[in-house]
Amino acid sequence: MESPPICVAFLWHFHQPEYAWPGQERRALPWARLHAVKDYSDMAAWVEANPAVRVTFNWVPSLVQQILAYVEGRATDDLWEWSRRPAEALSLEERAGFLAWAFRGHPEGIIHPLPRYRELYRRLGPEATEGERREAARSWSLQDFRDLQVCHLLGWTGEALRRQHPLVRRLMSKQRGFTLEEHQALLEVHREVLRGLLPRYRRLAEE
Repeated sequence: MESPPICVAFLWHFHQPEYAWPGQERRALPWARLHAVKDYSDMAAWVEANPAVRVTFNWVPSLVQQILAYVEGRATDDLWEWSRRPAEALSLEERAGFLAWAFRGHPEGIIHPLPRYRELYRRLGPEATEGERREAARSWSLQDFRDLQVCHLLGWTGEALRRQHPLVRRLMSKQRGFTLEEHQALLEVHREVLRGLLPRYRRLAEE
């Protein structure tokens, strides 16, 4: 006798707390932005690739509001500012601040797949002291910092984009020696993902 089919409900809960006090533009932590570009975009790509599977996504209001604030230019965070500005425009203090944040994340999933990112991680890493970061801010080359900016952005780019987006694929293959133009183009990819994320999920819900 055959067993009856099992009904399975797939429920993903998307939650990020509010990372700023009311009325403040600068977020204390960058996680809403980073996970939106890397993980929430990947979940949408998975659903698009598997249209026969019905799923439920639960978005908490604080996350939706933060994504909208970034899209509308009402939110930023230190890591975004350090990531998006040309490396030559960063002060020593800003370079040290960027180094304090650039290696945060799961090494196996974010850093190690990128050889140049892994190389820079091993030169400094997340456990470096403030003094070591300040020394690196003085001694690392302009190309080191530009490569770190691009590798950091690539590390927080979703897997679907890594496989499908021509620019992202090219930069993943290039690995190092990135130009200012490539850096700025990758930033625009991140902006495009943020701008399109909520409309993308709305479209999926309506299909």
